[in-house]
Amino acid sequence: MTSDKPKDWVKWFSLAEYWYNTNYHTSICTTPYEIVYEQPPPMPITYTPGESKVEAVDRSLVAREEAVSILKFHLKRAQDRMKHFADRHRTDREFNISDWVYVKLQPHRQVTLRGGRQHKLSPKYYGPFVYEAKVGKVAYKLQLPTT
Repeated sequence: MTSDKPKDWVKWFSLAEYWYNTNYHTSICTTPYEIVYEQPPPMPITYTPGESKVEAVDRSLVAREEAVSILKFHLKRAQDRMKHFADRHRTDREFNISDWVYVKLQPHRQVTLRGGRQHKLSPKYYGPFVYEAKVGKVAYKLQLPTT
């Protein structure tokens, strides 16, 4: 949006904020608007050119509709790009019950596993552990040692 119209994007920033706050977020399973106001967000009324008799209002609303379509295009493109780069390293894997699997952990995040101060030399994979059950789409229950 900033590269397409470097001088005009500030005028339409509130529309981007509205779109973000009224868009469904999978992490919270609702929209931020519904969290704050406890009701579904009102949908903006779309404007078709020529509805207003005042030329300045017509120009402004047509510009708003163009800005909304540009914002939707750029935000969709950014989402697709993020999904593309995230999916490059993902692979579909299926495990059978009682298979032995390794667990990949990041030692700089799992503080309880790191032995010393030099965590970059710690192992990334731990195990093998026995696979017991599938908990979710990509979550598995493992038989871990008591220690």
